[in-house]
Amino acid sequence: MSASSMIPAETMYPLENPVAKAWLAAAFCSAAAWAADRCTVAVLAAAAAWECRLLATALQATVLATYVMGAVIREAREIRGQRDRELVEADVTADELQAERERFRKRLEASGRYPRIARFMEAGIDPDDPETRDERFEFGLDCMLDGIAARLQSRG
Repeated sequence: MSASSMIPAETMYPLENPVAKAWLAAAFCSAAAWAADRCTVAVLAAAAAWECRLLATALQATVLATYVMGAVIREAREIRGQRDRELVEADVTADELQAERERFRKRLEASGRYPRIARFMEAGIDPDDPETRDERFEFGLDCMLDGIAARLQSRG
């Protein structure tokens, strides 16, 4: 039995005037308001989704709000980590920094325990690159909304 099948039928109603209820989407996302750039995108997406009747249940709205809050918390951690790295790296030359990264990558590779991370490092890929934050957030939000839409379509 799925979690959504346990939702009482009276909560799974189509909204009569979904645009008028767009403020509800904003309310569900307001817990992440301290990260205004992310919250604005999510609220606009949620309002559009509401208009398409994608968020007709409290469960779906909660799932979306949970994604937004999780993404904002991860982004805050990335920013803090980046700031800490910059402080440490300020006292090291570029050559010293590159040599240390190479030593770390070789130790990681030699251990055999983290082959994917070693390949990322060898290829110069940074999964937490600040340049990809918006893209990663939008991709995840699109996946969430597409998943909700597909689930609703499959139920007819």
